[in-house]
Amino acid sequence: MTKSLLRWISTTRFFEPLSLEPKAEGDRFCLIPPAARRFYIGPTQDVDIRPETMGGTWTPESPPCSVPVESKEMRVVLHFHGGAYILGNGRDGDTGFLAQNYIKHGRFTHIFTPQYRLATGPHGRFPAALQDSLSAYLHLVNTLKISPQQIVVGGDSAGGNIVMALLRYIFHHGEELAIPWPAAVLLWSPWTSIATSTDASAMRASPNYATDYIPENFPLWGVHGLTGGGRISPDDPYLSPGDGHGFKSPAPIWVNTGRLEALHSANGDFVETFKKAGTEIEWDVDENCPHDIGLMGRRLDFEKEAVAATIRAGSFAARYFP
Repeated sequence: MTKSLLRWISTTRFFEPLSLEPKAEGDRFCLIPPAARRFYIGPTQDVDIRPETMGGTWTPESPPCSVPVESKEMRVVLHFHGGAYILGNGRDGDTGFLAQNYIKHGRFTHIFTPQYRLATGPHGRFPAALQDSLSAYLHLVNTLKISPQQIVVGGDSAGGNIVMALLRYIFHHGEELAIPWPAAVLLWSPWTSIATSTDASAMRASPNYATDYIPENFPLWGVHGLTGGGRISPDDPYLSPGDGHGFKSPAPIWVNTGRLEALHSANGDFVETFKKAGTEIEWDVDENCPHDIGLMGRRLDFEKEAVAATIRAGSFAARYFP
């Protein structure tokens, strides 16, 4: 996907509505209803944005959607896709490359990629994606009975932003609501500062702007939709975790960043912020790579680098599985 194509998509504001039909994914596509109402408090409460049923894709196959899963051999990744909150659907055509890499090279047994609500939809602004991430995580833990110590939560780009919002929610409300921490966290080029993406001139001034494929109007569109046109502050800690809003996460975090991507500096600041807060966090930098090779490696001709990084991600996660 080239910068010119993303610029065109952002200019025309083209998007495809999400579908809850199985489509090509068949029985690997599972519907996830909202969890019990009591789990949605604080930042997940909103007069207009309510938890909704969503879909998600299992790779390589779906475990039972209603029968408890108790296999101690399971190594599950709950992964949230990128796309600036305006593109993506978690299906094979979107996250298939990343999911297959996790299976083949990361030593995981199951990948679940939720189709969370996008900010382009009528009910997609914050906290829609946070509500959906909470619903998905609670489905794995409470409905399927998968041990949280067998779950890694991952996300690329905007998906990484969602993951950090979910972790912050667990940090603030997990004990009260009996929501356990996952075993570890894997982030690919996480979008850690929505606030700094509101300035197009600053984005163009980035020393890596020319070596990355993200045009300035792409994240601007996402910010507008996510914040409801400014109704939600982009400085909110749930949207900009890297802007001095660190906390100590009991779940260790692995971050992959391309040296040539526009988010390189922001990712470095994010890592330092959470390291100072006491979080065990590892920064994995890929030289000569642009943004989000985990999701986009094959499309950008960085498949070899994506595979190697996935092996490192799997080795990191393996340290924390029982």
